[in-house]
Amino acid sequence: MEARSFVQPIHPEFPGVSLPKHTLTLTGLIIILFWLLMGDQLAARPTSTQQKQLANVGVQSAADVDGGKDKLRSLKTIWATVHGYQNHLEDSEELQGPDLEAPPLHKTHLEVPVGHAISVDGIASPGEWDDAGWTEIVIHQEWEARVHYKHDNQNMYFMFEGVKHGNDRLFPEIVIDPQARRSTHWQKGQWWFHISNNLCEANGEPNVYRKNGVLECAHQKQGWAGNNPPDDTEVVEVRISFSKIGIKPLPGLQLGLAFDVTSATENDSQEWFFWPPTAQISRPDTWGEAVLD
Repeated sequence: MEARSFVQPIHPEFPGVSLPKHTLTLTGLIIILFWLLMGDQLAARPTSTQQKQLANVGVQSAADVDGGKDKLRSLKTIWATVHGYQNHLEDSEELQGPDLEAPPLHKTHLEVPVGHAISVDGIASPGEWDDAGWTEIVIHQEWEARVHYKHDNQNMYFMFEGVKHGNDRLFPEIVIDPQARRSTHWQKGQWWFHISNNLCEANGEPNVYRKNGVLECAHQKQGWAGNNPPDDTEVVEVRISFSKIGIKPLPGLQLGLAFDVTSATENDSQEWFFWPPTAQISRPDTWGEAVLD
């Protein structure tokens, strides 16, 4: 969900105050309602003598009667609009939650929080990921994978959920540009990590499953770990040490970062689905930005 948009106040005496747009709209409707109720009375309030004369007459002209009906209809219409708009806002807040923040699905910037170490076992234990941030990878209309992330002073931690949908399964990958170079092509020092039945990695290029016909992947790799999922596992957890990618975790450190899930067919039919959505596996300059807390 998107954060509410705000506008600057129109009153010059309160430059530090911002109001939600819907507050201004609702206020405007109430002002109109008040004007319709009180406008004529404020503009031409009869004197006490005139009031007595009007009371003695006890009748209204046809124009006055029709005008009153029109005003009543206007009042009813505006009140229904105000009341309906207020109900719409309440319903929206009830669905959205006042303190709930949307995942940065369409953003390219993440803040990676400091958190506790995890067990890389493919089990999201209670409380294990409560101190993590998260985002989503949209695969299609009815399928989204969620990615959680955090770090401590030694490792970065990731968890992928929803990698299986019916009979279909996708495999997580993480690409990291430790120096945030944002180059248009891969360079040494930019890392590719792939987790399937084996762990695959490469420094300076992606999709290195084999070299010269020899499998480059294994169940264990130095400097990082990921649970090798059986077919029915929905959760994939990953730990990558900062020493593996050659950096020290300092607050404010910027990294190039992207997540994807892939079919891993190793041929021309292979598909990737990314966060950020516009990322490309071959272009580090299209990846997102991560900042360590």
